Amino acid sequence: MLASVDMKNAKYATSIQALEPRLQAIVDLEDMVVELLRAFVDKTMKKPERILFYRDRVLQGQFVQVHRDEVAVIRPACKKLYVTYVSKITPSSEATSTPAQCNVLCNENRFHVGQFPETGRHTVLLCARCTRSVVMVPAAF
Repeated sequence: MLASVDMKNAKYATSIQALEPRLQAIVDLEDMVVELLRAFVDKTMKKPERILFYRDRVLQGQFVQVHRDEVAVIRPACKKLYVTYVSKITPSSEATSTPAQCNVLCNENRFHVGQFPETGRHTVLLCARCTRSVVMVPAAF
């Protein structure tokens, strides 16, 4: 999992977990989110006001499961960091690694639905060390 740890989305922190074969669920997601939230707070001295959660490679029939099992642990992770901490969360799922196909699972930040593919496209095309566009977030590349 990657998370921006600065206000300009130029520096990232990672939390790595090995997944079981053929298992798409991220088992220790809450601990990973807490770890990355701490990295953001340590670097910026602020809590994130908004959390955008992009989840790649979710099959069409798994959106409800991802929302129930993964998105639902983000808020408790925020509370683990600070009891009174509440951040607006907007999770979206991409059916493929191409950010043009985005399914918004909930939208507390009230982003316009058209902003998700655009944001993903800008993130993808930021990779400066490639001679062509890459369909992967540069920090993961």
